[in-house]
Amino acid sequence: MQLFSYICLLQNMTHISILLSAPLRLCVSKIPILNQQHRIIYYLVFPAERILQILLIVWAIHVSTYIAKFTEQHNMKNAWWYQIKTINLALIAVIPTLVFSAFSYQAIAEDPGLCFMITSSGKMVRLGKLCGVTKTPLPKNNNKIFRVPIKRRLGRTPVIDVTFNHNNTFEMIVDTGAHGTLITSKMANTLQLQATGIMQAQVADGTQVLFPTGKVNSVAAGGVVANNLEVAIAPKAGVGLLGHDFFGNYDIKIREKDVEFYSR
Repeated sequence: MQLFSYICLLQNMTHISILLSAPLRLCVSKIPILNQQHRIIYYLVFPAERILQILLIVWAIHVSTYIAKFTEQHNMKNAWWYQIKTINLALIAVIPTLVFSAFSYQAIAEDPGLCFMITSSGKMVRLGKLCGVTKTPLPKNNNKIFRVPIKRRLGRTPVIDVTFNHNNTFEMIVDTGAHGTLITSKMANTLQLQATGIMQAQVADGTQVLFPTGKVNSVAAGGVVANNLEVAIAPKAGVGLLGHDFFGNYDIKIREKDVEFYSR
């Protein structure tokens, strides 16, 4: 767990008061006790190990503000002193950033908002990059979604393009009720697929039918890939069926224009 320190700078008409390790509520509560004319210049929150760098910032602000006050007290109205005052007021804003940048290094904190500055106007300025505080990457969600456009429909069943062996694409029906994948004899001839087995399947009317089977190297649709898939060859089929052996590891959502595959 990373420790953080605090510095509160209070200014009145003559000097700057510095409160180390002062939470903001303590910083504000100290103002009436010290002097009614005190006001917060900066309230800094930073990693504890950066104390030396932060003290350099405080020193730079202190010196720059002292010079600016010195010019006001002596009522120097000529242009030369006015330019010095202007330059030093600019340094008050610029030096903290320069010092932070010079000593920046990589650190990891749970909340990048733990390194910030509150200016006299009450504006919060996040200093995560200057302090070297970076967000801890959130664990990535491995649940990917693959979308495949629907080319047409047979009845209400979507037909999509499916690629076999990386270079042959055919139209196939996405059949969520089919256990296995079925291709036509024309597709088998194009793929030069040799039958290596026999599969018994039940068609819609309940009849048991025997289909020759063969193994294809790969079947892919919209990023979903199945390797070494055994498919049935239906000599009389006009279009192939894509079954659960292909998308069994995915949840399917059929939309109006595409089919979504959600990896589990």
